[in-house]
Amino acid sequence: MQPRAFTVGAGRSLETPLVAPYDVEVHGPNGFYRHLKAAGPHPIGVSTSAAGGELEVQVRADGADVRLTITDHHGRRVERRELDRHERLEFTIGHHGWYDVTIASADGRFVHRLAGHVETGRPSISDPALGR
Repeated sequence: MQPRAFTVGAGRSLETPLVAPYDVEVHGPNGFYRHLKAAGPHPIGVSTSAAGGELEVQVRADGADVRLTITDHHGRRVERRELDRHERLEFTIGHHGWYDVTIASADGRFVHRLAGHVETGRPSISDPALGR
């Protein structure tokens, strides 16, 4: 995959297909960061939405059992979970609107790191993990 640059307006979205294997980083304003990596076809799906100042994360086991490691880099917590085929895991994450979480398969062939700030239009604070 060659480096590309995109401009996405406020309130708009952009989709671009990724075909495994891939290792992509996406950078945006206000700490927005995504690292998406898959060494081959994988049975994991991740989607997100924002609500109430936190990031809502949905993880799906698409067609096979999976063992996951979920790391909250702000809270410095690591959780290991096993999802049965077609099982779904949902959780919210955020510290004053800031989030930094990695969802990875136990074998390391799939990694999604999601970081940034959930914008609500209300006053906020600087990233509390800045400088740690």
